[in-house]
Amino acid sequence: MTDATPIPEDHSHQHEEPAMNQPLGPNDREWHFVIDADARILVADDDPIFREFAAVHLATPSATVVAFEDGETAWDALEAENFDIALIDIEMPRLNGYELVKRIRINDSTRFMPVIMVTGREDISSIDLAFEVGATSFAVKPVNWRLLSYQIKYVLRATEVEREMRAARDRAQHHSHVNYSLLTALRLEVDTSLNSIVGLSDLMAAPLSDLSKEQYVASSKQIGNIGRDLLSTSSGLFAHSLPGGSIDPRACLLPGRDSKSA
Repeated sequence: MTDATPIPEDHSHQHEEPAMNQPLGPNDREWHFVIDADARILVADDDPIFREFAAVHLATPSATVVAFEDGETAWDALEAENFDIALIDIEMPRLNGYELVKRIRINDSTRFMPVIMVTGREDISSIDLAFEVGATSFAVKPVNWRLLSYQIKYVLRATEVEREMRAARDRAQHHSHVNYSLLTALRLEVDTSLNSIVGLSDLMAAPLSDLSKEQYVASSKQIGNIGRDLLSTSSGLFAHSLPGGSIDPRACLLPGRDSKSA
């Protein structure tokens, strides 16, 4: 009996390498929180299910959700606490969303807080009015919570950039004001010192018989002291006019002199 010839096994599949740059499927991505910045999120909506869903879907280890059932209660919270962003429904009892946003925008402590209007309305009038009263963004119910999370994340990021720009503008305005004060002080010192130099020069130009040697030497020294004081004052003013410099212009006046006496 002849033995059958064995069929060689195919091991080629054992050496196959996984395809590189293969796009990940929807189930291959690791789940993560979207809102990763420290934030307190205010939710104002009279729908208890929406408030519950907001707490479940938007809260993260770094983000806290605080929900209120009407606009008036939400406003009381805004006056008493600090929030980073607000999600506001339009139709609410006691105080509707439009009126709540108006209050937010005229209050100094909340005027720059971002507001996302979240509502079942999607007609043109509702959208236009929301932005007219001061809404930052607009979302329509039923909400895609993942998409809304990203919307909140990028609105918070844009708000932080805007805050930094306002701070930079305020610093620039302050620096401009300081420079103006320093230049005013410098002009005061220059005018006063030059008047003193002119007066002493006129005195020294008088006939020597009218001016003793001691007076002549004293006047010369006084002119030199005035010049040195003026140089010191101008150097100090220039140093403090550079970015980051800060000085009280009165500190630049010569000893024993103030703006009134000068």
